[in-house]
Amino acid sequence: MSIDWERIPMSQRELHRYHTLRLVLEHRITAAQAAGSLGLSERHIWWRLARLRTEGRHALVHGNRGRPSGRCLAEPTPVQILTRAQGPYAGRNTTHLTEKRQAEGLRVRRATVHRLLRAAGVARSRRRRPPRHRARRPRRAQAGRLVLWEGSPHAWLEDRGPYCSLVGALDEAPGWLLPGAAFVPEEDTVSYLRLLHTLVGTCGIPLALSMDCHGIFRRTDAAWTLAEELRGHQGTPPRWAGPWRPWGSSRSPP
Repeated sequence: MSIDWERIPMSQRELHRYHTLRLVLEHRITAAQAAGSLGLSERHIWWRLARLRTEGRHALVHGNRGRPSGRCLAEPTPVQILTRAQGPYAGRNTTHLTEKRQAEGLRVRRATVHRLLRAAGVARSRRRRPPRHRARRPRRAQAGRLVLWEGSPHAWLEDRGPYCSLVGALDEAPGWLLPGAAFVPEEDTVSYLRLLHTLVGTCGIPLALSMDCHGIFRRTDAAWTLAEELRGHQGTPPRWAGPWRPWGSSRSPP
């Protein structure tokens, strides 16, 4: 076989295939060994060798190399987009410009318009709005103003006991875990009322309680009174029964 001196751009994979097939043509390895090295069938190796003898390196290069893509725009289209972007549609963003061109009958994607504008150095009409900073809600300034209570179902006892839920409360201002936390089979109204009874008896009455949308904290029946329909929700606002005493006071109310 004569040496092919023609310069043909090839990828690393194609060069590896060419070198392996050359070894087969020089009888240094067998077609079966080449098939195992390239991950191809032996029949495909013989087909490649036949094309390599007749076409040279062109047999290993993809046929579409050097040809324009079938998805590329026609020659006047990029010029028209840039002319409109710098002329009558100047100052409009990429999405608006794409919609205008689509309304004129040109089927083009926004990503294509964006690529053409950036390649031509057309600046954005305005910078993208920075993301809004989501700050955490500031904690209450005094203990007892907000108490967070929640139930957490988990395998707390691992394999030493049943699957249960931990019902507890947390003072939001200092971040302290409050007394009264207990393991229960599942979250229910009785467990939260017991927790509230312990909190009131040891720390006092909190100003507010934070809870989730669990069904034990709200009515789930379909019976609405006339007052509830006018108010827009079931139930009445919670009111504390009995005299108020400061948070942290362990004395009984007078």
